[in-house]
Amino acid sequence: QRQMCIRDSIKTILPELAAKPRFIEMFAAEAKTAVALSHGNIVPAYELGRTADTFYIAMGYVDGPSVAQLLEAAESQGKPPNIAAGLHVIRGVLAGLSYAHREEPGRPAVVHRDITPRNVLIDRSGQVRIVDFGIAAPARHEVGVRAGSIGYMAPEQARGEAADPRADVFSSGCLLYELCTHTRAFPKEGVWLTPELGAVPEDVRGPLERALAIDPDARFKDASEMNAALRTAFTNHAGTYDDAALGRTIAK
Repeated sequence: QRQMCIRDSIKTILPELAAKPRFIEMFAAEAKTAVALSHGNIVPAYELGRTADTFYIAMGYVDGPSVAQLLEAAESQGKPPNIAAGLHVIRGVLAGLSYAHREEPGRPAVVHRDITPRNVLIDRSGQVRIVDFGIAAPARHEVGVRAGSIGYMAPEQARGEAADPRADVFSSGCLLYELCTHTRAFPKEGVWLTPELGAVPEDVRGPLERALAIDPDARFKDASEMNAALRTAFTNHAGTYDDAALGRTIAK
């Protein structure tokens, strides 16, 4: 269940939850987490405020679609997967997550815990931006609740276990698989069968198989390690593909 809603660049807590201290605490914790993050591939958060009985977070505005909208449009138009565009999107996502997963002075390493096509936006210039740190948590923090999006959260996350960068790796793998195939990697809740990778470019298969490993110990330790493993694929398929090219793609 969604606990918050986003309208333009203002995010508010849902009215029916605004009177519940637990959700107010979660909302404030998100603001604190998000304000501490400053990276070109992460939508910035500027302030936490309150107007009457409404709590809000002021965020940077992204003028462009989500990856979910782009996938839906491609499917409705019968377009095949754009491997160069998909890899460029993942490159941006992993760059943002690599920063979040790295402890910095004044903040701990942070796990997003809800990387999905809906939470990755593309602005009109083609820049990839991660949004919605609503259930983010410090790395290895015991959250004690099951939170995330069905079909994208790692098995251990679905069990309510400690947050870990490897959960974001798994979700990023799900996103990469969908960008390369236009199908969901894990379409059924609670069914963890590694998908067939035959339709994925050969130099993507190894890193993707590792990212989608059911056992977190078999995955990359964080987004930076996954990014490094995909460098050959980036060079082969998206070596000259940049933000401007992605911007032209979404404008079509």
